[in-house]
Amino acid sequence: MPIDYPAILELKDQGRRFSWSDRETMLYALAIGMGADPLDRDELPFVYEKNLKAMPTLATVIAWGASIPADRLGTDRLQTLHGEESLTLHSPLPAAGEVAADSRVRAVYDKGDKGAVIERETVLRDAVSGAPIATIVRTAFARGWRFRRTCTEVRAARAAGAQSGCDAGICDSPRPSAAVPPMRRSKSAACRSGRRHRGGI
Repeated sequence: MPIDYPAILELKDQGRRFSWSDRETMLYALAIGMGADPLDRDELPFVYEKNLKAMPTLATVIAWGASIPADRLGTDRLQTLHGEESLTLHSPLPAAGEVAADSRVRAVYDKGDKGAVIERETVLRDAVSGAPIATIVRTAFARGWRFRRTCTEVRAARAAGAQSGCDAGICDSPRPSAAVPPMRRSKSAACRSGRRHRGGI
């Protein structure tokens, strides 16, 4: 079935509000194993109310659902797989707060008969100051889905004087990492410098 290109690149969802409290911060830390050793002082700040700190990856769940849903993308959720996910922190995540989430489709890649790779980006900003806190990029693989117009057709249209978004996020060839199963990527490729975390299933 077709994905509506280049209209898919214009999809946005802006200003959605999400909030969390100390309770969610501590429950998340406990869920990923913090506090398992009651004598470990390094883990205590993440599970104890006094001077509570938030795990950086909490940013991936505090605004759960703040992305472009499958029905707006023109894909079938049952035929869509989560490929990889990256998190970039712009400032420390508070233990409690409220954010405004701005989401968009960052790029799409035609994988031929196998389907399409879609990258969605969500930027979390402080609800009061508007300062960016985190950027989350999620990659989804839509199996069996094709574009209504290929990138080559759009380039031809642009050559004829029509507008196109080909260089704004779609290409005939997928980026190299999109063709490699996330679990097979090397550790050096998965561990980026700075406050960037990658994962995939």
